[in-house]
Order: sequence, then structure tokens, then C-alpha cells
Amino acid sequence: MFSTRTIERNREKSRKNLYKSPFHKFICEDLLDRLEPVDRKFNNILLINPLLEDLFVKTLTQRYPNHKLAIIELTQQIKLIQQKFDLIVFPFGLHWISNVQGFLKLVSEILEPNGIFICNFPGGGTLSNLRRKLIDLESQTSGLHVPHISPFIQFEHMTPLLGQAGFTENIIDMESLELEYQNPLSLIKAVKAAGESNSLKDGISYSITKKMYGELKITQDKPFTDYVNLISFISSRTKRSITLLKEHFNPTDTL
Repeated sequence: MFSTRTIERNREKSRKNLYKSPFHKFICEDLLDRLEPVDRKFNNILLINPLLEDLFVKTLTQRYPNHKLAIIELTQQIKLIQQKFDLIVFPFGLHWISNVQGFLKLVSEILEPNGIFICNFPGGGTLSNLRRKLIDLESQTSGLHVPHISPFIQFEHMTPLLGQAGFTENIIDMESLELEYQNPLSLIKAVKAAGESNSLKDGISYSITKKMYGELKITQDKPFTDYVNLISFISSRTKRSITLLKEHFNPTDTL
């Protein structure tokens, strides 16, 4: 479905923008915050997505000073890995995996039996306002629709996907992050600057017509808002592998 080379080329061009991006800083810190209460000392850690390496390394070194860290690209190197890891971290990249089921299976195979896989990515409903705007403009001009925005995994699909890949303990949630820009075109440029440009293999044309471009850059009285539905999960192949430190758990709390 996706061209991995195009994805990696787009992201490499956006490396500097990613490090300066408050959004990407947030999604990385959010994963680290989710790891903090887990009662484990990780020794062998795998980070998938090297462009975000600097946003993780310092904190991981402080928390797990004796750990060994391996870093790989999105998918190309995972099939060649022979060793096992007790922690695998995959920030903001699962939405670019064509064969999600196969990828999750590969992750489970290189994870220690009680190891932990932590990941976040944009889920279904992300950029729905922008998607709707583009479809409306296309219907007013050519009448033809091309997929400017790639499809996203639905939240309700994650439990069966993880279960089929061998993960028996899963903590999954979703939060909606609001984006606010002057106009739709500003949002499109921000998405492109972050290396999230469309990378569908079979697309004929993703260009925006001159008329659409003019409509997209019009600034209304109110800012153009949209949302990223950020899905996050912590998973393990073995039940009761995800336990919390005592200071983060009060047994007297009631639901």
C-alpha cells in the first residue's frame, strides 16, 4: 500500500523540523511517561524510527543506565534481527506499515516472552476535517477524488490485531489532539514539513489544482481546526508482565 522508500525519504528531509516540532516532542514524551510507572529495568532496547532517536536517548539512558540500545528503520531491518529485546519502542510510525498484522508478528518474535512493546500512531478519524474539505473542493472542480490522506487504523481494530500477533496483555487508549491553523493549506504544509506526505504506491496523482489551492489558502474569521486521534498501547506476549511501581498504584482506590 505504501512506498517505504518514499516514506523514509520524506522523513529524512524533515529531520530538522521533527526535532523542533512541539507535536513530535509531545508524542515522544508521552510514550516515555507511559513507561515511567512500569516496574521493570530494561536491558536490551530496540527503537524503531531513528529520526526521533535524540528525543529518546537521553531519557532512556537516565532511567536505564546499563541498557543496550539498537536502532532500526521502519521495517527494512526488522526481518534480519536475530537477538531478543525486553523493550521495543515504536513512536508515530505504525500508520505507515502496509502489512500491520505481519509487522506485529515480527515484533512479537523478537520480543522476550515477558518483554514490552510500546507504540503510538494516528488512528481512524485523524485529519477528518481536512479530508472532508479536500473532497468538497474536488466535487466542486473536477468531480474526481484521489486519496490525498492515507487511511488510518481504527481504534477498535487494535485489540484483535495485537491478539492475532500473539500479544496477550494489552493496554490501549486513544486521545484526541486538536490542531489549529490559519487555513487548510497551512495544515497541509505543516503535515508535509513533518515528513507525513502521501506515500501510497498506486496513486496516479496527488496534486492539488490551482483553483483548489486558492480555496485552501483562504483564511476565515475562525482558525481551521482538525484533530489527530493518537492511539497508544503497551503490549506483552505474557500475562501479568506489565506491572506498576508501588508508588504509582494505590490498592485502596476504587473504580
